[in-house]
Amino acid sequence: MDGSMMFVFYPGKSNNDLTVSVRSTSGHYPPKPPPEHPAVRVHRSFIDSQGYHHAEVICYSCDKWDENGVDVLSGQQRWIWAANGLQSTQTSDLNLPLQRHVDYNIMSMNMASSISFTNDRQFPLIQDSRGCHGAGDVTNMYTRSRKSSGVLILCHGLLLGGAFLVGFPAGVIAIRIGGNKAFVHHWLLQAISLTLALTGAMTGIWFSWSTPRFAHFDHPHQIAGLLIMSSLFIQVFLGICHHYKFQKTGTRSSVSHWHKLIGRISIAAGVINTGGGLYLKQAGIGAWAIVLLLVALDLTVLVIFTRNRSRSSDSGTSTASYLPVKGEHVVDDSVFTVADDKDIEEY
Repeated sequence: MDGSMMFVFYPGKSNNDLTVSVRSTSGHYPPKPPPEHPAVRVHRSFIDSQGYHHAEVICYSCDKWDENGVDVLSGQQRWIWAANGLQSTQTSDLNLPLQRHVDYNIMSMNMASSISFTNDRQFPLIQDSRGCHGAGDVTNMYTRSRKSSGVLILCHGLLLGGAFLVGFPAGVIAIRIGGNKAFVHHWLLQAISLTLALTGAMTGIWFSWSTPRFAHFDHPHQIAGLLIMSSLFIQVFLGICHHYKFQKTGTRSSVSHWHKLIGRISIAAGVINTGGGLYLKQAGIGAWAIVLLLVALDLTVLVIFTRNRSRSSDSGTSTASYLPVKGEHVVDDSVFTVADDKDIEEY
C-alpha cells in the first residue's frame, strides 16, 4: 500500500449515492487525498437492486503515477483491495478519515483490456454487469496467509490458555498442598507455564505484525496481554527474592506478600484476557464451555485444599503458620518440639 494510488468508495450522503475518493499513503499510515494525482473522473456510480455498489471510474494518465509504478499494458497487474464494514461512512466528504480495514485481498488485473491511447477524453467501453471484467482470481498467496494466520491464532490461544487455566493454577495448588517437595513442584510448574505463556505471546505478536488490523498494538486485548506478560517477569524476580530471604530467616517478608498478591492478580487477569481473546475471535460455545469448566475446576480444587489446610492448622497438625528457624525451640500449649534440619519445611 506504500505509494499506491487508491480508489476509495463509501456510501454518499443520499441513500443511493456513492462517494469516490482518490487517495495514497506512505508506509501503513491511513490514506489521504494526495496533493497531486492523475485526473480521475467518475463516469457513473450507483447501487443496484441487490445492494451492490457500482463505480465506473476513468483515470487519465495513470501510467504517469510515479509513486508506485503501474504497467498499463500488463495482463497480470497486481491490485490490492481492502474493506471495512465496521466504520459508519455515509457522507460526501472526500477527506473522510478512514479507520483501518478489517479485510483485504490480492488480485490481478488485465490492464490492457481497459486502456485507450486516443487523445480525446472519451470514455472507454465499460461493462455494467456486476463482475470482475479483466480481473483474475485471488492469488493463492493470501489464501496460504489466511491459513497460517489461523494456525497462529490457534497456537496463541492454546498455549496461553494452557498456561493461565492449567499451569499457573496448578503451581499455586502445589505450594498450598505443602510437603517437602512443594517448592520444587511449585517452581517447576511455574517455569513450564511461563515457557508456554512466552511462546503463546510470541505467536500473538507475530500474528499482530502480519495483520494490519492489529499491527499498531492498540487493542485492549493486546495491551492487557503485554501488561500481564510484564507482570510475570516481576513475579519471577519476587519469587527468587522470597525464596532466598525465606532460606535465611525462615519467615515471610513483605516480598512474600507482594509475590502472592501480584501472582493472584496476574492469573485472574490472564483468565479474563483469555475470555477477551475468545470474544475477539468470536469463538463458539464449545470453546467458552471448556474455559468455564477449567476455571470452575481450578476454583473447586483450590477451595478444597484451602479448607483442608485450615482444618489441619486448627487441629495443630500443621506448621504452616509457625515455621521454625534452625536451632529454635517451638513451644505452644500442648507440644514442645525441637526443629532439626530435616524437619524444616521451606514453605
